[in-house]
Amino acid sequence: MKEEKRLAFGLFLVSSGALAFETILFRVFTFIFGYHFVSLLVALALLGYGIAGSFAPRFPDWFKNDVLFYFGCFVISFWTALVFLPFDVYELFVKPYYFLSLCSLILLSLFPFLAHGLLQVVTFERFPRRFPHFYGLNLLGSACGVALALLLLSVLSEAKALLILALLGFLGGLSRWRWLCFALVVCLLLLPLGMRLSPYLPSKSLLLIPESTLLRTYRNPFEVLEVFSVPSMRVGSGLSTHFQGVPPSAFALVFDHHQLELFPREVADDFLEALLFGLPLRSGKHEKVLVIEGRGGLEVYVSRHAGAQEVTLVTASRAFPRFIDDFVPSFPARMVVASPRHFLERSEETYDVIFVRVPVGRASVFPGSFSFVEDFLFTAEGVKSLLERIREGGVVVFSFFLQNPPSLLPKLVSLLDSAYGKEELARNSVVVKNLDFALLVLKKGGWAKGEVSLLSEELEKHRFDWVYFPGGELEEMERVFDTGKRYARVVEGLLFKGEEGSVFDIRPATDLRPYFRNFFRFLQLRETWKNLRKRWLPFGGAGFLLVLVVLFMVVVFALVALFYPLWRKREKHLPEKAKLFILASICTATGFMFLEISLFVLLSLFVGIPLYTFSLLLLVLLVGSGSGSTWVQLQLERGKTRKFALSHLLNLGGCLFLLVFFKEGLLTLPFLVLVPLFVISFTSGMPFPWLSQKVHRTDPSLFPLIFAYNGFFSVVSSLLAHLLVVFWGLSWAFAVAFLAYLVFWWAIGKGKATFPAVSG
Repeated sequence: MKEEKRLAFGLFLVSSGALAFETILFRVFTFIFGYHFVSLLVALALLGYGIAGSFAPRFPDWFKNDVLFYFGCFVISFWTALVFLPFDVYELFVKPYYFLSLCSLILLSLFPFLAHGLLQVVTFERFPRRFPHFYGLNLLGSACGVALALLLLSVLSEAKALLILALLGFLGGLSRWRWLCFALVVCLLLLPLGMRLSPYLPSKSLLLIPESTLLRTYRNPFEVLEVFSVPSMRVGSGLSTHFQGVPPSAFALVFDHHQLELFPREVADDFLEALLFGLPLRSGKHEKVLVIEGRGGLEVYVSRHAGAQEVTLVTASRAFPRFIDDFVPSFPARMVVASPRHFLERSEETYDVIFVRVPVGRASVFPGSFSFVEDFLFTAEGVKSLLERIREGGVVVFSFFLQNPPSLLPKLVSLLDSAYGKEELARNSVVVKNLDFALLVLKKGGWAKGEVSLLSEELEKHRFDWVYFPGGELEEMERVFDTGKRYARVVEGLLFKGEEGSVFDIRPATDLRPYFRNFFRFLQLRETWKNLRKRWLPFGGAGFLLVLVVLFMVVVFALVALFYPLWRKREKHLPEKAKLFILASICTATGFMFLEISLFVLLSLFVGIPLYTFSLLLLVLLVGSGSGSTWVQLQLERGKTRKFALSHLLNLGGCLFLLVFFKEGLLTLPFLVLVPLFVISFTSGMPFPWLSQKVHRTDPSLFPLIFAYNGFFSVVSSLLAHLLVVFWGLSWAFAVAFLAYLVFWWAIGKGKATFPAVSG
């Protein structure tokens, strides 16, 4: 009993530390990659579990008996690499040793998860009948680890939070080595050491500007906002070339070290009149204005200058309002902190003007499908909710930067077409631009000829360009800035000729296949390979190439690691039912990971903030799965297999149906989504513990192999699930998960006659 309690305590601590480590890793990789490829961490974590299963018999007893201590050592090793290893993601394809540094960083990130997986195998080896209980405790400890990570991140930097986690590994013993390591970590906590960041990131490069000063840093578990005073920075998005004055200096706001926004210190009337933002306000009513994620502030100031009586700014950032309170107390807008999609769905108010900033696609550079910032505003359903908030005669103003070749503009037109229809869009929209900044203005009720004429006069006055207006000819477009009429041709082709022959993926995003920022098509791979290492920018098609390379490497590594224990058993006779166990293990891994990845994407619709979404999903999944696993310990009987299978599949199918087909109703009361999510989690916690007891009754020595298959196929499934969601949507991913669990229960039921009843 004493040994069981000691092992349970160690498992709880290691599981808490491992999930806290994973949550902090999300933040670390967010800063390193600029939100991209963060979801690949799920795969990396599971790779560590697969290694633990494959090589568990080869680990010495002295290592197995003190996994908690070595977990702390592994965290310290990763911290050391994070702080001291030379690495810059912006030169990843330029300097080969940076690629080696990245590989080293990734390799060191696996070992804490290896320790966690190994301890689970040890608990099965020593207390096989009690494994469902241990497995449930493991999942509950993991849930506590997520909460611990959020608590640490609310008060500490990522590097300091990792050091606190390392201290967990040195609890529970009084050996000389433990005390030495404990003292070392305490000393490191006192030193001003932090993670290495690229000098190209705004938070680093701004400090190189003379007289630049970091005024304040705002930190919460989900974001970091740094406020810089940079006198040489000037605000001027959409500024007329006829403006003769000096654009105002600005605060430089850097979100999560890489997203830069310039906020004007003070604005003059002549500057506001020369902005492209002011054009939609020159005609019609504009008494009530809504600005969505306008953290640059220009839309607010322009609206007030034009005479708007009420301006509301909606942002998901918790830190931005704190900046406004401290540095801009006279800011002329009402602040609302909420996910824009949630605000639109739950609000009954209507507006004369809505300003929306379209996220910069940079399609040839960044693969938005793997970024960690999806807000579901730029989906067909999101655009419809946006249009419902506009009064008759009001306008929605989409602002964005132009790319060459055109990518974001055709995708935006395609999205509005899916929500509005070509004929209505052609009659009710205009597109104007300066050199590289553009507005697509959609008017409810259509544009009258007099209004178009008034806009033409304003364009002529400020030397802005038409890209499209109803009834306009191609010769009238893009005359000030000679671009070969590339943007006008794109809009004309989409609206009147149905042309969609773009090198980029411009299919309209939906709630079930989001990722407005994804422009990648596999046709780009050839050009990507051709230009590899010829450009300093790190992502783009090369980003998807990195995903495919990781997938290939994981598959190869998994096959080699799985072959090893099979080769070791070549002289032993494996039971015929072992194949069913392996199939069941693969199916439960596939089902769980397809569910986890898909639920993370879908839950972002209801929650809004990605890291908060990830944390909340893990908490519910782990608590629910832990409860389900504990319940299995109490219910294991041979005759109940069919009952378990039926209840699991019915609950899973019913809850997925509810989430997919009734998501609009749940959006009005988003926390109700936790009910079907908990049911899914509870039932998903039952299959693997059930399988463990089947293995125990047949051949307990098979469990490490089963655990390895589960871990490695979880890795592969997490990558495949994300690719499936990106290109085909959530419905397909949910279907694969349901099919995987169906096959799992078939495999379990196929061998039930060989198993005697299992007592609790």
